[in-house]
Amino acid sequence: GRCEMEEGVPPRGTCQGMCPEEEVCERAKWNDFHALELRIPSTSYAGWTRERLAIKKHKRNIDSCDRHPTRLRTIGALTGTVDHMLGILDVEGVDFEDAYKLLWDRMRSVRSDLMIQRLLNRREATVMYEKMVRYHIVCSYELCERKASVKNPHGFDQKLNTEQP
Repeated sequence: GRCEMEEGVPPRGTCQGMCPEEEVCERAKWNDFHALELRIPSTSYAGWTRERLAIKKHKRNIDSCDRHPTRLRTIGALTGTVDHMLGILDVEGVDFEDAYKLLWDRMRSVRSDLMIQRLLNRREATVMYEKMVRYHIVCSYELCERKASVKNPHGFDQKLNTEQP
């Protein structure tokens, strides 16, 4: 079938965007987009649609369809995705904590794509990991006073942040 892959051979992604087309369509049915996947308050992103701004979500349970080449991003697309996510933080008017909630999940999906395709030994993957680690270090500093609590259940969790990279 469409989702069957050759046994023992790591799949190679063919998706050139930040989010596979199939996922964008699925998420559109439920309007399942973070605010920063709908609009970024900067003229640099004028005209960008949700299809272009959407970033692949992390899935805990990966099935054979998720390993299909069209659902996996190329190493170039992954590099561009990490750079885009970190670039969002430089946009005036973007709340760091709100962006963190998006980036925390979407960086996990980048790491999943790298692992599924067995690309961790590539130089590009090392550079991406270095950027993600630096980002999580900055988060530890910037968000340390916004801890999760009864009043703020979605607040910052240092333990989860440290475990990410």
